[in-house]
Amino acid sequence: MKFFGKNSAMQINGKNYSGNNIAIVDSQVYIDGELVDNLDKEQKIEVTVLDNVDKIISDKSINIRGNVTGSIEAKSNVNCDRVNGNVVAGNNINCDDISGNATAGNNINCDDIGGNATANKINK
Repeated sequence: MKFFGKNSAMQINGKNYSGNNIAIVDSQVYIDGELVDNLDKEQKIEVTVLDNVDKIISDKSINIRGNVTGSIEAKSNVNCDRVNGNVVAGNNINCDDISGNATAGNNINCDDIGGNATANKINK
């Protein structure tokens, strides 16, 4: 998972992290290119975005509390508040509002989508 933004803030498995670029690679947390933490490889990684994220790229599901100023790409599910860019999810998107396009492999549940929406089932 990679998170890009200025002064981004998030929780990873309940612990707070902040920085401009935050990445989780092989159960290790990197902030602005420096290794800062090792996660338990057996534990499921849970991420909650708290603030100031411009772009997210994830090979797992992602839960977002707060707004994303850019786009989100996830291979599984995206649960979010407001996204000012596009959202692409392999399975499902559950959100408040998306300013751009929304594309999901299965379902989209969203209050408002500013662009195009593509999925097997779309609920507004």
